[in-house]
Amino acid sequence: MASSVTESPGVATIPQFQAGDIILFAGEDDLYSKVGGWLMRGEQEGPTYAVHTAQFVGPEAVLEMDFVAKLKSLDEVLNRRYKLDMWKRRGFEVWRCETLSQEQREVLSRYALTYLNVKFSMLRFLAHLLDNLLCKAVRRNIFFFRRIDPEGHRPVCSSITAFVYDRALDYRFGVEPACADPDHIHDWVMSHPDEWARIFYLEEYGEDPARKIPKLVRMANFCKELVRMARQ
Repeated sequence: MASSVTESPGVATIPQFQAGDIILFAGEDDLYSKVGGWLMRGEQEGPTYAVHTAQFVGPEAVLEMDFVAKLKSLDEVLNRRYKLDMWKRRGFEVWRCETLSQEQREVLSRYALTYLNVKFSMLRFLAHLLDNLLCKAVRRNIFFFRRIDPEGHRPVCSSITAFVYDRALDYRFGVEPACADPDHIHDWVMSHPDEWARIFYLEEYGEDPARKIPKLVRMANFCKELVRMARQ
C-alpha cells in the first residue's frame, strides 16, 4: 500500500527507502528538546538539529525506540506530531550511506531487529546526561559514564543506530558506539558527503495563528501521548 503524507511545505518527493537508512528527528518545542539540544551541542557548534534517531529495516518499516524499541510504519513516521501540539508535525531528515551493498543492508536489518522490544535505558540516559554536563563544564568532549555499558545492552535511541552499524559493518560515527548521541551521528553524516546523502527531509508545520492551542490542552495532549507509549 502506498504511503501517504498530508501536503505541507518542506515535503520532498518520497523516495524508495532502504534498510539501513537513518532517520534523524528534529527537536520538538519542549523542555527535553531544548535542554537535550543544548547539552549535545559542542563548544563551536551551532544549534543542534537532531535529538532522536531511528532507522529503516525495510522500505516501509522503521525501528524506533521511545520507551520500548518498536517497529513503526512509514505512515506513522511521516505523520508524526508534536506531543505538546498535535497541529505541528515533527520534522526529520533521512540519510543514506550510498556505498552499502544489498547484502550489507540485510545484515544491518538483522542486527537492528535484535533490539526489538528492548526497553529504553534510564541508566544510559543518565550516563549521557552526566557526560554532557562534564563536557559543558570543561569545554571539551568527555566520554566517561557512557563507557559503563560498552556492549550496548542498555540502549537509548542513538545507541541502537551506533551499535548496529558497528557490529554489522565495523562502522562508526566518529566516536565509540557507546558514546554516540544523535548530534554525533548527524554531524558525521553531514561531514562525509562522499559516503552519506540526505535523501529526504520533512519540515515541521508552521504554527497556525488561528489555532493557537492553550497550554492546558497542550499538556493534556502530552499526557495522552505518554499513556499511549506506556501501553505499547
